[in-house]
Amino acid sequence: MLKEIILLFFLSSGGCILYGQDNAPFLIILGIAQDAGYPQADCRKACCQKVWEKEQPPARVSGLGLADPASGRFWLLDATPDFREQLHEMEP
Repeated sequence: MLKEIILLFFLSSGGCILYGQDNAPFLIILGIAQDAGYPQADCRKACCQKVWEKEQPPARVSGLGLADPASGRFWLLDATPDFREQLHEMEP
């Protein structure tokens, strides 16, 4: 439920991709999980078990990227343990 509330907040605050405006800056959600993402080490709860059993993809640590297509620049708004993957996702 919390994920849906956060997503709704970003979409309603203008922090989403503006379709039809190719040069408009936009935010990219790069991760949604707290702490070290999931699955967590030695976690046996249902949320992690589904990932361990490959029924669901893992989730990266929460992070945001800001992209400015007009200038070709981007910024990561949080440095997380998943920095390598998040930086790679932002690169053109």
